[in-house]
Amino acid sequence: VILVLLVIPVVVLSFVLSFLSSSCLSSVSSTFMDHLGHSKKWTASKDNILRIYELFCKEKNLAAWRNGNPTFLSSWDEITEEALTSKPLYAHFADYLAKEYTDRSGKLLGVNTAVNYLTTFLNQAKVKLATSQRVETKLFFTCLERNSFTESNVWLTGIKLQVQRCIFERMKEDGEQLDNSAPPMYDSHLRDIVRAYKKDGHASSVMRALVLVSLWFAAGRSSEVAWLTFDSLRWDDYHHCVVQEVLQSKTSKSKLVAYVAGSSMHNCWFLSFGDYLCLYLRTILYNEDLCKNWMYPDLQNSETPGRRVGMNLSTNMLVGNIESRMKELKSEHVEVDVKSFESWRVDFESSNAAATMPPNAAEVEAPQNAKNKKRKLSDQQTLDSFRSPSSAGTSAGTGGSRPSAGT
Repeated sequence: VILVLLVIPVVVLSFVLSFLSSSCLSSVSSTFMDHLGHSKKWTASKDNILRIYELFCKEKNLAAWRNGNPTFLSSWDEITEEALTSKPLYAHFADYLAKEYTDRSGKLLGVNTAVNYLTTFLNQAKVKLATSQRVETKLFFTCLERNSFTESNVWLTGIKLQVQRCIFERMKEDGEQLDNSAPPMYDSHLRDIVRAYKKDGHASSVMRALVLVSLWFAAGRSSEVAWLTFDSLRWDDYHHCVVQEVLQSKTSKSKLVAYVAGSSMHNCWFLSFGDYLCLYLRTILYNEDLCKNWMYPDLQNSETPGRRVGMNLSTNMLVGNIESRMKELKSEHVEVDVKSFESWRVDFESSNAAATMPPNAAEVEAPQNAKNKKRKLSDQQTLDSFRSPSSAGTSAGTGGSRPSAGT
């Protein structure tokens, strides 16, 4: 009886563990399948290439038939291995992409799009013939290897250069704009947008402001801020600034970014980080329970964090008064308890920030007692307010002379 009582729980426990492990593995495998070429975007891209090839075959075969010539192109399902590894096929397809094919909007393809389509089509052909043991087939697809110097690789490089030259000449003749990148963003734009976010005063507004300031210092892709963590923040004793490790998505390498004091209150990372702690996380100090691993959980919940940051940015980069665009900002009001700041003390001298503070850095625009009154404080008054915790104005909400937490 004792053995039975001991064996039954063990069997049940092993069954439960095996079930949980299998379910976890299935969920993990489904998660990582997107990174193995099975994402919806990549699948749609491959289907689009095959659609373009079928259209290419129909148009070329129809033109050959009208001229009394035999059709020479086969559909994707009927094409032979010899035809799929022939260089003239891809030369004709590249010429079609550069000169004839138009997208759904009726426009001819750009340089990068045409080259990407050609490369994707070659990759599709390689996958189709993956099980082939033909030596000529294996040698042909060395054209897709980056560090290869085979005849096939040199041939494909020449085809790509011809496509680029053809499209560049056509765009110049038609007067099309070669550079379609976004308009540049300067420090004045950053300060105006952050100022608008700060005046909005909502929790999500200060989060977006900190994201933009962090991006400004990181000078990277907009999606990289989604992977910033609290535990990667470090204080540099030599440069007296905060450094953070940022993962670069394109190179899969990390870099160190230095957050320094800004030239104004609207491009200063420290002030934006303080507003983020107070209004978004509703804390005045670093708290492990509130400050989770990800600094910006809202971006983690988005499948395309870079696009989300870009949409938030483009909303304020429209022509006109930036502050008038704040009506398009969707954010929730968060009531902040002023009493929670009464015990907030800052040892200004111990952080060595006083020695590194730039001139006129204490000229602030501070909302005092929930009223948007503008006041200017001298450098000495601001330093005294931080150096003397027991003096008047050390507690927010007491009517003292100390700037509020939002500044």
